[in-house]
Amino acid sequence: DPSADVFFYGKPDAEKGYDFDMQRLGHLRKQAVQHRDFCKGCFAKWNCAGDCYHKSVVTNGRSEFAGSDRCHITRELTKDQIITLIGNAGGIAWKGDAAVELGGGAGKEMMI
Repeated sequence: DPSADVFFYGKPDAEKGYDFDMQRLGHLRKQAVQHRDFCKGCFAKWNCAGDCYHKSVVTNGRSEFAGSDRCHITRELTKDQIITLIGNAGGIAWKGDAAVELGGGAGKEMMI
């Protein structure tokens, strides 16, 4: 797989034990979700962690993540889970140090 080369960031070395390509390793470290422009405003980014870097490269042929159908699916599933949890809590969600009763209008804060 030609796109796999980016994931090889070192090799055994008889003198050093292992020789790391720090530039390539740095590039891989920058692929974490907190560094991805596409994911910056996504409320679900900590659930998917920005998806798999290899899948991103294979899907769009670019090294920069540009989203995928999996993004939409993850956001929808996460949204549904949040709504279900708020519903199961009687419509109460947390905001800072206060519980907020949701539904019907602007939310009513209750100190708990």
